[in-house]
Amino acid sequence: MDEKMIKAWANKFLNYMEDINNEADARNDKLGKIGEKFVKEGIELSLWESGYNFDPNLNGNYTFDILPYFGANENNVGGIDFYLRIKDGNIVYHFLIEVKNWAHYKNISDDIFKDEILDRFKKQDSSHDKFWILTMNKRNVFHILERCNKEGIFIIPIEEHLTTTDYINEGILQYTMTKFIDEFSRLLEVLM
Repeated sequence: MDEKMIKAWANKFLNYMEDINNEADARNDKLGKIGEKFVKEGIELSLWESGYNFDPNLNGNYTFDILPYFGANENNVGGIDFYLRIKDGNIVYHFLIEVKNWAHYKNISDDIFKDEILDRFKKQDSSHDKFWILTMNKRNVFHILERCNKEGIFIIPIEEHLTTTDYINEGILQYTMTKFIDEFSRLLEVLM
């Protein structure tokens, strides 16, 4: 990824995080918005870098479309965070993506795994026809890796917990996004 482009992205994203921090929403809502925007933009950057063009109608051989809050109610509750379609030649691949911007100390019990992750995928794709992808803090992955593997859920780790603290700066965002793009691209190479 072009260093100038990723630096410009990080600067813009820091401004977004500052704006979110000034909103009256609860902390978890803010973290959710930050995580979702990060993942969506990471997917877009990865696909653009690979030569795909955004097109909701999937016209052309190398196009993609990404829909937020797939299957959610009118308040954007209860659905999967993103439904991604990628057209590669004549084949269209379908992905459901759930974003968890949880801190590394989050206890992911069986109930939380079922309610917050597995049930969301099953509600939208009970026959598991689509690829299921979970993004989350890399330090949480080992807690649920076995459960995800058992359920056919692919994990893309995010290097840092994306929060509006002074810890997150432009350099950390650049590194985290670069790693995310690499991980997402590698997963697509395996799945497609």
